[in-house]
Amino acid sequence: DFDVNLIMSDGTCDQDGQYFFDIFTTDGMIGDVPLCNFSYAPFMEVLPRKYRFRILNACMSRFFKFAIAGPTGAAVPFQFIANDGNLVVNPILLTSLDEQGIAERYDIVVDFSRFRVGDKLHLVNILKQTSGNKPDGAVTLAQAMQGDVADPVLGAMLQFRVVSTVASV
Repeated sequence: DFDVNLIMSDGTCDQDGQYFFDIFTTDGMIGDVPLCNFSYAPFMEVLPRKYRFRILNACMSRFFKFAIAGPTGAAVPFQFIANDGNLVVNPILLTSLDEQGIAERYDIVVDFSRFRVGDKLHLVNILKQTSGNKPDGAVTLAQAMQGDVADPVLGAMLQFRVVSTVASV
């Protein structure tokens, strides 16, 4: 199956490393742990072919803006095909998505066929956000890949590893 659901979120841990939620935060709570499908620093093996990704923002208050960094760090173009289940008339070629709000879904198609086996790409959040009120603003892909101590969720959230075969499900 080459349709993949990606649930993107930000978690918060207390001093003991336990998952935490502050019910008294009324200005919006943002986490400091980037999660993809509720895993920290995951990777996905992909074949050199096209994949459809359904990207859901499952955060409480954080917005996202995603781009894909190729093996050299350059932005990888992809096709935007839908949002929240509504297909666009024609696929739109992009190198980054618009700001993605809470519970919003974007569908994209990424063609990994132009990459070699062994290449690594990253799904990167390029939207800095340091409070639950609103995003601070987008940064460049290179800046996001360097990370930012003020926003630990800025940067690579999922690694794609191009392989020649994948295990059967």
